[in-house]
Amino acid sequence: MSTERSLLASILFADVRGFSRLRRDELIAKVQGHIEEFRTRHLTPQNNFHYRTWGDGIIVCSYDPDDLLEISLHLNEWFYNTNWQRKGFDQPLELRIGMHVAKIGVIEEAGLVVDIFGSSVATAARIEPIVEPGRIYCSAAFKTMVSAHEGSYVKFVDLGARLLAKEFGELHLYQVENARLLSPAVNSRASPAAHGSSLGAIKIRKEFTQLEKEAYLEDTYKKALTHFQSLMEALQRQDTDVVARLAKVREDKFTCQVFVRGAKRSECQIWLGGSFGKGLCYYEGITENDNSMNEAFHCESDGFRLFLKGFGMGFSSIGPSEVASDIIGEILGQRFLKTLER
Repeated sequence: MSTERSLLASILFADVRGFSRLRRDELIAKVQGHIEEFRTRHLTPQNNFHYRTWGDGIIVCSYDPDDLLEISLHLNEWFYNTNWQRKGFDQPLELRIGMHVAKIGVIEEAGLVVDIFGSSVATAARIEPIVEPGRIYCSAAFKTMVSAHEGSYVKFVDLGARLLAKEFGELHLYQVENARLLSPAVNSRASPAAHGSSLGAIKIRKEFTQLEKEAYLEDTYKKALTHFQSLMEALQRQDTDVVARLAKVREDKFTCQVFVRGAKRSECQIWLGGSFGKGLCYYEGITENDNSMNEAFHCESDGFRLFLKGFGMGFSSIGPSEVASDIIGEILGQRFLKTLER
């Protein structure tokens, strides 16, 4: 007997470019065998709960978007690193991979998911057809939910709003790249670096003024605000039981609250200030007193660049000791999302 329920899931759709043009049965069988070999090597009951293929099409669903992110990278490289000419193909075969995070419906039999359904599944399916061959695209919702941050082992390239296939409207998308394989010497798909002097880049030490440091912090705050605005919107879109609110208290302070079925689940505030000199401060709560915080990041320089550094107030898992302003919003967003799991 089958049962239906809804859950939050990460969804991957992929297909092989040019598969429909294959005319020889043995080549079609080789592609399908290649996909099946990937499944046996890389998919486990721990990193996915639903897998299905049809022809060259692939669906993988995971509870954890980080698991699906790793699967997508492995899958893309699995095809890219294959010598297809040796297997009898005229040219290399490349995948198109699209990923999304949303609340979907699942049909279960004997505790196993046998099918998925819902408008969010259709949305995810409409990403893959517009992906460039050999590339991986993900929705902004997916990027927001993964814990991997820019420069760790992936790179997210903002593609902006893109029209989905079959007139399914627009969706904000990102291109996902393996940061370890972006060197042209390693990955020929990366854009070749501009040719420069054989001396390389010459670094000149400089002193950064207090005004420059203040401007860096203000820019960091704006980036954190933009990230949390997207995060609150994504939380509401993916679950109808969730109400997520962001409020600007003043020009340099905002608060976030998340309610689940009307009950407050989590809240935080982010602002510029602090008791130890001006910095970007984070507190898991809302208060008019800006002296309470879980962590604060101040601006420092090594003589060549500006960066952020935490004070180390019990926030040891937040990430690297030196943080760029471009990723501070994602790091704080990850911390905030963890409070929703408690």
